[in-house]
This record gives sequence, structure tokens and C-alpha cells, in this order.
Amino acid sequence: MKSLSVLGHPLCRAFIAGATLTLFACGSDGDGGTGGGKGGAGGTGGSATGGGGGTGATGATGGKGGSGATGGGAGQGGGSGTSGTGGSAGSGGTGGSAGKGGTAGSAGSGGTAGSGGKGGTAGAADAGRGGSSGSSGSGGSAGTAGAGGAAGKGGAAGAAGSVDAGGGGSVDAGDGGSNGCGNTNLPPACNTTTTGPCTINVAGTDRTYFLVLPANYNANTPYPLFFAWHGATDVAQSLLDTGPSLGRGFYRIKAGFPEAIYVTAQGLVGDPGGVTGWPNTNGRDVALTRAMVALFQSTYCVDKSRIFSTGMSYGGMMSNLLACEMPDVFRAIGVMAGSGRGSNCGTNPVAGWFEHGDADGTVGINGGIAARDRLIQRNGCSTTNTQTAAMPDGITTCTIYNDCTAGNYPVVWCPIPGLGHSIASWAGVEMAKFFRQF
Repeated sequence: MKSLSVLGHPLCRAFIAGATLTLFACGSDGDGGTGGGKGGAGGTGGSATGGGGGTGATGATGGKGGSGATGGGAGQGGGSGTSGTGGSAGSGGTGGSAGKGGTAGSAGSGGTAGSGGKGGTAGAADAGRGGSSGSSGSGGSAGTAGAGGAAGKGGAAGAAGSVDAGGGGSVDAGDGGSNGCGNTNLPPACNTTTTGPCTINVAGTDRTYFLVLPANYNANTPYPLFFAWHGATDVAQSLLDTGPSLGRGFYRIKAGFPEAIYVTAQGLVGDPGGVTGWPNTNGRDVALTRAMVALFQSTYCVDKSRIFSTGMSYGGMMSNLLACEMPDVFRAIGVMAGSGRGSNCGTNPVAGWFEHGDADGTVGINGGIAARDRLIQRNGCSTTNTQTAAMPDGITTCTIYNDCTAGNYPVVWCPIPGLGHSIASWAGVEMAKFFRQF
């Protein structure tokens, strides 16, 4: 298996990372077979002209025509004797003007509803009985229905069906644009070691970070937001595209998921051991994260439903901490060689991807298992109905816990045989695939 060695301190780096309705219009049972009523109107489209029926023979006085589709009143019985023009049926659809009924004859079939948007199915319409004599005049075909294909009065429209996302233009459920969408007055860039980092003051302490926008950033397009956390004793710039191989390109996730905003912040010195990282003393690292999320959402166009965190070792621990204390903000986390942190966790589900070497002597694999199990339990994932996936190294098999009562909040666990406190060469590619599903 190809793996990457760790740089710096033995703790590690982190990563943020209409239905077609044929209406039968009611003709009046006219004396002399006053028959076909008006053809049913098409959807909301143009006028449908019913075809003229042949002149019906003089017949007995017809009874009243049965009521047409809902809406049109029954036609009055025609006077006996001569065949006249059919008694007018109730008006058809709410669309264009109804076609003229054929003289004498059974009710002409209503115009077929024009093709419409994927509207609700039309209610059934009971056809009125036509006159007893004469051939039926064919109804005019309906005009093209307008959007939605609403049924005519000859049958109340059924409840509208759900609009097909592929053709009806429904709003994407993943579209959760922040109030920074539309803002083109952006602050100076802080995306390279040349520009230097940006600064944010949190509770009186200046904190620094780098932020990298996607190529061709569009202020009206909501983008996922990744937080990547460095490992112990390390620095934020090590996760930029120019960083060392271990964490370069935000743990190599950016190459597989470029259309996102990436952030890497600088940790502070603290316990344990006086190393640089994310000790969260007095809650200061969680407070930093909340402040950055608020700032970025008001400045950039952020998809609030797709905020992710990733990291290795101390950075992985930071991601686990955020899944515990900020599950209302983070959709998913990616953890490499990190143990669980945090108490009094929230109840919101958070999806998780975990990689851990079974020979890790710095952060033992049992710590990773505990962090994994915490999300499996919170997300309500079955531990028996699982799937597996073979990794590119040929020796690692990941278990996928994706039968979860919380819905699409899977947990992926990848224990790597023989790997120490390091990152597998394929981890970034696999995490990018994992995050892209949300």
C-alpha cells in the first residue's frame, strides 16, 4: 500500500475541510336530438372548436342531458320536433372558448387536454348523455394547454402532482445560499503565502486563516464550504496548494472537489504538551469556527447545507469536536487518524468518513473506533445491514454504514492494515467522493 509519511509533530494535520383528459361535454337531449354540447375546453390553452355533427333527425323530446363534467350545467331538453342547434352545454374548461356543439346528435367527445406542465391529474368527468338520435359530432380537439395543463370545468382538477425536478424547474433542495450571495464587494485575497493570511478577532484574540475561492467564483452561486485543520505543531499554510505532500491541496480533497470554498486556520499553543493545535481552551476554537462561519456566510455565497470539516490527527480531533458541538452547522466530516472529542454533543446527525491505520502508535485505532461509533449511534445506522468497498491499495476494505434512520447520513470506516500514524495516498480522492454525494 502506498501511504504518506507524517511531517512535524506526531499528532497530525487537520482538514476541514397533465394528465391527458378527454372531456365528454354534455349535450342537451333536445327534441329532435339536440345533442352535442360544447366540446370541453383544452387545458388553459386556445379555443377548441368542436366538429359540427350532422343534422339529427326529428326525434322525441329528449330528457335533460346528464350533467357534464363538473362545472358545466346540464343542457335543457330540446323542444320536440325540428332539429335545432344543440342546447348549449355548460362551459367546458377554463381555457379557451369551447367549440360549437354539432347539431343533433349524441354528445361530441370533448377535446383532449393539451399537453401541459406536469400538473396534477384531472378529476374524472362524467359524460352527459347525448341526444337519442343522430350521429355524434366529433368534438374539436383542444388547443395546446398552458403550463400545468389545468383541467377544464368539465372535471375538477385533482391535486397537483409533484413537479419533476428534471423538467419542472423545482428548486434544488441543496440550494441553501447565505446572505452573502450577490455580494461583489469582496475583501482582499488571503489565499497564498504571498498574500499572507487574513485576521479575525474572536473574544479579544486575533486569529489568522487562509481562504481560497473556486476558480471563476460567481457571487450568485452557493458553494460548499470546507474547513481543513492542520495537525499538531503544524501551520495553516501547509494545507495550501503549495504545501508539503502530506496535506497539500487541503489533504488533496480540493483536486477532486474544486467547486468549493476552502479555509485553513492557524491553531494556538496550548495543552496537551504546549504544542500548536486545537486544544479548545475555554471553548476558543469552537468560538473561532462559529465566527468564521458567520463571517464567510455574510461575505461569500455559501451553501449553508453543505459545510464540511476535515483533518488529520489533531485536526481530525478538531473535526470530531465540531461534529459534537456544532452538528447544526456541519453536514459531514472527514477524519484521518483522529480520536473523538467533545461532550454534551448535539443531537443533529452528521455524516462521517474515517481512515485509521491499525498500527498507529500515536493516536490508537480504538480512539477512531469510538468516534465512528458515536456517529453510527447518533445517525441511527444499522451495524448489520452494511456494504463494503475495496480501496485502491488492494488491502483495505471500508465498511459503509448507510442504512440510517436519519436518512442520508452514512458513516464510512476504513481501517488500514499495517499503517502507522499517517495518511493513505488514496484518502483525499475517497473523501472527495464522499463529500460530493451531499
